Amino acid sequence: MSNENLRLARQVKNDEFYTRYEDIEKELIRYKDQFKNKIVYCNCDAPESNFIKFFNDVQAEWQIKEVLHTSLKEGISYDSPKALELLDKCDIVVTNPPFSKVRNEFLPLIERSGKQFLFIGNINMATFKGVFPLIRDGKLRTGYTHPKEFLQPDGTYKEIPAIWWTNMFVDKPFTLNPDKKYYGNEDKYLRYDNYDAINVDKLADIPSDYSGVMGVPVTFIEHYVPPLADRGEHRLRIHGFRKGTDDKDLRANGRYYYMRYLISVSV
Repeated sequence: MSNENLRLARQVKNDEFYTRYEDIEKELIRYKDQFKNKIVYCNCDAPESNFIKFFNDVQAEWQIKEVLHTSLKEGISYDSPKALELLDKCDIVVTNPPFSKVRNEFLPLIERSGKQFLFIGNINMATFKGVFPLIRDGKLRTGYTHPKEFLQPDGTYKEIPAIWWTNMFVDKPFTLNPDKKYYGNEDKYLRYDNYDAINVDKLADIPSDYSGVMGVPVTFIEHYVPPLADRGEHRLRIHGFRKGTDDKDLRANGRYYYMRYLISVSV
């Protein structure tokens, strides 16, 4: 994800963005078997929501036990007593929550509940200090697709850099570039002056013969598969994340490298 897209994501202030039916279908079809005999709760969705329409369409075929929903339009916030009661009852939460509340309110509440979840959020969540431990520990991962256009109340569409976030099983094991890259020398892969790791500017350039720590772009998170979902092609380990403009920033040859995940790949 480019820096420009990250910047645009941070500028989103209006939370009235409605998800297109086709974007819901494109993502949720990948989890079809995981919904069997489950109670689904859409806790930010009115009856006319495309999430509700989709689940009504597939409920019988997917053998979903029950579909619940509440929304602000009905006077029920996702953190209200009524919503918490339904949250306790459900198995899986699926929704498009208010973007401005995801990091500090929605995600902590859902994660603490111990429920499975699948929701849309800004792509730059991967850069938040409070979110990083969940990603590192395998409690939060990205889904498969990128919903880009969202319907606004005035009937127009707005493009937002977003992605699905989940703790459900995701079957997209990380693979290295088939055109193998090799570590070879430090001219191509600079070593940081203040951290024992090399810098890799593009995921496609991850060397296939290097097992040490590497600093890679935030886009890595779109390809990361936690250990329980890893099929063994390559074992990934996240060591840390660096961002900001302080003395802890990664630097090499006088240049600073921001927004880097520090990872290693067993080879």
